[in-house]
Amino acid sequence: GYGHASADEGDAVSSFFENFFGGVPETARTDDDDRVAHDSATISLTRRHEAHIRRAMAGSMRMERVARQVQMVLAEVLILGLKDPRYSPVTVTHVRVSPDLRQADVRFMPLGQVGDAQELCKVLNAASGYLSRQVGKRIRMKFTPRFRFHVDTQGEEAMHMQTLLSSIRESLGEE
Repeated sequence: GYGHASADEGDAVSSFFENFFGGVPETARTDDDDRVAHDSATISLTRRHEAHIRRAMAGSMRMERVARQVQMVLAEVLILGLKDPRYSPVTVTHVRVSPDLRQADVRFMPLGQVGDAQELCKVLNAASGYLSRQVGKRIRMKFTPRFRFHVDTQGEEAMHMQTLLSSIRESLGEE
């Protein structure tokens, strides 16, 4: 039958190893069956782990691809503008999509630093449903992500750092 060896089959395996290899290897002995099972379990866990990593990597690549596409289309929609008079043009700096592709965190900066960033954030979050529908019309996806807008402060922080570094260089050059 399958999976169970008879006494005759076990003797045949032992004699095969003794004739060709000068003895029975440790992993083929009956008293070490637990180790054989452990080795195969370790191998299958490793293969499962690798498959999980591949799926996770494929998922993250898909998330990045969707995020890039959403960023481009959202920028096009925002160029057309909103009806809200408080809206002024913005630059979409980064989009991060959740693993289930249903939520998207959108980082933006006011274009040319014109307008109150916090007020723009409120306007964009209020219009997120409209923006999501407009993006959904332009991208073919099962679910269009819901947008959560956040002011991108990294650009401001980088400019502030640059100003600090410039002032340090000037002070070192003057001494």
